[in-house]
Amino acid sequence: MMKDSLVPSGFESTSSGSNNTAASNYSQTNIQVAGVDEGDTVKNDGKYIYLLENGDVKIVEAYPPSEMKVVKTIEYDSNEFAPTELYLSGDRLAVIGRFYSNSSKGGIASDATPQRIASYTMYRTRVDVYDVSNPTVPSLLRTSTFDGNLLSSRRIENRVYIVAQMSAPYWILDADGSTEDMLPRYDDSVSGVSDKMATCADIRFFP
Repeated sequence: MMKDSLVPSGFESTSSGSNNTAASNYSQTNIQVAGVDEGDTVKNDGKYIYLLENGDVKIVEAYPPSEMKVVKTIEYDSNEFAPTELYLSGDRLAVIGRFYSNSSKGGIASDATPQRIASYTMYRTRVDVYDVSNPTVPSLLRTSTFDGNLLSSRRIENRVYIVAQMSAPYWILDADGSTEDMLPRYDDSVSGVSDKMATCADIRFFP
């Protein structure tokens, strides 16, 4: 399980929403636990609707209804990223999804015969955080990626908690038994971390 903040250091939200002129009553994501938000394909703040459609994020000015229109589309290359859910907190929008990553590792077979492991494909999870204080010009603040297939997520206040699953590629163990290539890795654009290996203490197992 990994967690990611909607508000990275230096990017604290300065408003309670993207626009003060909004409907006083509007639908929100159905949640199971009070104070624990869940990812959804549609989020809104009473003025703007943020929705996933055909692999892109559309921002719709929905209030007043008579003037409803799409003000911005955040486009993604479907070959590089498939967004599956959104979170909205104040003027921060988190787009979460998955993508494929190809890896090629050298290794040692169980009988100690050197061999070259063919390329294999694994799922990775990605989180993009946008400043939507001006929804017509969303600004990308942060991108975090990590090994593992996205299973679920939750938001508590300004933190998003991600649950991802990664099967250990045990066949790439080095001759000395090193587990370095078996541990998940992650990247974060704000901290400047690239291909950093998680420690065993950062990994959780749920039976």
